[in-house]
Formats: sequence, structure tokens, C-alpha cells
Amino acid sequence: MNTWEINGPSKLSGELKIHGNKNSTFPCIAAALLLKPGQSLTLENMPQIKDVFVLCEVIKYLGIDSNWPENNTLHLHHR
Repeated sequence: MNTWEINGPSKLSGELKIHGNKNSTFPCIAAALLLKPGQSLTLENMPQIKDVFVLCEVIKYLGIDSNWPENNTLHLHHR
């Protein structure tokens, strides 16, 4: 991990992209179980971690297909 020390009266500005976390990801994916057949849901800023991939495999058996059309974008579709 890098550490930055800022000295002086200068103000900082800019943007920092924060990745989604697992604790908020799971309830969002579980909400896809409420989709009606033919409906879809797209979730952005999703972490691509093993736990998320495993949950996508679990809901697959409940009728929800998933794919990653872009980095950190998860598309869920009820068959």
C-alpha cells in the first residue's frame, strides 16, 4: 500500500473510484430472485471476486442467468 503525505496549504482535488464491496453486493444479487421471467437487472460497480462468482452459480439453479458485459458490471436475467 502506498502512503502519500501532503504538506502545505494547497487543497487537493480529483476523483477516486471506489470498488463495490461484498457486503452490499450479496443483497443486490439476491434481489434478482424477485425478477419475473424475461426481466433483467444490471448492477454496476460490482467486485469480481470468488464469492460473487459462486453466488451467481447458485442463483443460476434458481433460474437467473448472469454475465459480465463490462468490467465490474453484472447483468442478471430471469429465464
